[in-house]
Amino acid sequence: LCAFQMKYSPSEIILSALLLVLPFWYDLSIASKTDLSKLLFMNLMVSTILIIWITRVISAKTKLFIGKVGVILLLFFISGVISTILSIHRPISLYGTYMRYQGLITNITYLILYLSFVNLVTNTSLLINAIILAGCGSSIYGICQAFGKDPIGWYDFGDRVSAIFGNPVFLAAYLAMVSPLAFSMAIKEKSKTKRWLYISSSILIFCGLLFTRTRAGILAVFFAIGLICFFSQKKILKNIAPTLSAFLLIFIASNFYQKTAIIGRFGEFFPQEKKEAKLEETFASQPLGGSAGQRVMMWKGAVKIIRDYPLFGIGPETLQFIWPRYAPFEYMVRGQATGVDRVHNEILDVVITRGLVGLIIYIALILYLFIIIWKAKEKERLLLLGPLSAAFAYLIQNQFSFAEIVITSLFFSLLGIIDLSSAKKSFSIPLDKPYKKLVFASTTIFLGILLLVQAIPFYLADKAYYAASGRNDDMAIASYKKALALNPYERTYYGGLAGLYIDMASSNPAYYKDAIEVLKQANKNIPDESNFYNILGVTYQREEAVCGIDRKKEVISAYKKATNLC
Repeated sequence: LCAFQMKYSPSEIILSALLLVLPFWYDLSIASKTDLSKLLFMNLMVSTILIIWITRVISAKTKLFIGKVGVILLLFFISGVISTILSIHRPISLYGTYMRYQGLITNITYLILYLSFVNLVTNTSLLINAIILAGCGSSIYGICQAFGKDPIGWYDFGDRVSAIFGNPVFLAAYLAMVSPLAFSMAIKEKSKTKRWLYISSSILIFCGLLFTRTRAGILAVFFAIGLICFFSQKKILKNIAPTLSAFLLIFIASNFYQKTAIIGRFGEFFPQEKKEAKLEETFASQPLGGSAGQRVMMWKGAVKIIRDYPLFGIGPETLQFIWPRYAPFEYMVRGQATGVDRVHNEILDVVITRGLVGLIIYIALILYLFIIIWKAKEKERLLLLGPLSAAFAYLIQNQFSFAEIVITSLFFSLLGIIDLSSAKKSFSIPLDKPYKKLVFASTTIFLGILLLVQAIPFYLADKAYYAASGRNDDMAIASYKKALALNPYERTYYGGLAGLYIDMASSNPAYYKDAIEVLKQANKNIPDESNFYNILGVTYQREEAVCGIDRKKEVISAYKKATNLC
């Protein structure tokens, strides 16, 4: 243990623990079991790293390093700050939407993660091994799920597995990043034993990916492995040829097994005619079949939003409020006019929420990553291929999906490893003077508090909300009210409390007044949400019918506001 502590710094140990544990972290006592729980754990760990960083800065002369990738990330973050200030709903852009939590504060966490790698890590071996070990564990868990051996019993996605990620797409993205990382480690490893361990890990993780039956994940992993092969020497290619053959044979064989067959899902691109289509569906056919067709329709709506908010976008995490105004007719007839908070394409999501300014910086990041690997010398390229291929797997996969806490924190960690491995620091800020140390310590303490202020109240609010779910009594009302006191901008909580009051009004009409007050408060705190105005109109109508109170003016006013927002 002493030798281990001497070899690795406290920061490296904590970062490794974060990367190892985060994919498996969950909390069954809250509603957002695999999202908010991970956010809280990540913020607690990052806050701990900040404390260590402060101690290091105070006790010695150090510098704050920012790599060239970091400069682009910093510019991207600044674009996010501007978009948040100009957002159509600033609180949501700051904190993030429910079960996503990708607001500005979470982006601060990601940026701190990157800076931690560049400034506090000297040996990346422990961290990369922690990532690969977590990938193996997640893969094994997913395979166990496929055979009905899930010890926790997560939501069933049918013939697809999700491990502890809450969605097969997120598990697939994670495994698509980690498999090529392990593969690249096998290439540069000199020890035969370790090389076979890395090869076995890469194949195991790839097998877990197959059980997710996710097309984007498959495309991402093959692109990443192809990138490694393209930039590898002929001698290395000969050595890894058997492993590449194993990947290909496993993929081909998997398509003859029901639980892993993926080729058939690519066939869903072709729309199938319905024998008994609804009237509106005859005028709104999908260009492609399945979820691919839905994505294309989303992208069509996204273009309209970009035209109206070109420069800095609508603000992070706010698409759900504005989507009903821009949803294509073809999408709306399928009952999906509301509830859309992503268009499942990161390029479009970036330009929608951060505008063309954010898009330019995002594209610059992608281009610069290509430049790094293209210009790298042979020895340096060997170090960079792993994290770069994993980073590109993330970028490819996210053109059909979106950011999530585990995969995005891993992406920023990889970017830190890339800047660290390339050994090309863009610039540094000396932290040698007392006033500089004070500014750094003060800023760091503020950021640490900010991360906890986001996560802890939200966690407690969701715990209260989950305690109220499914109940129909005064205790449920008290729990809903507690959730809203801790997080007054969460529409899910307003919907829960208003729905409870409306249900209870069937036996006691006095509860209609309580429901109306809750909906009014929801409309005050979330003024862009059309659904609550619609529910308010319905509630007024019910109160009028049951209690004999004239509510015609209120009903018309509520419906007009709802339609204006659509």
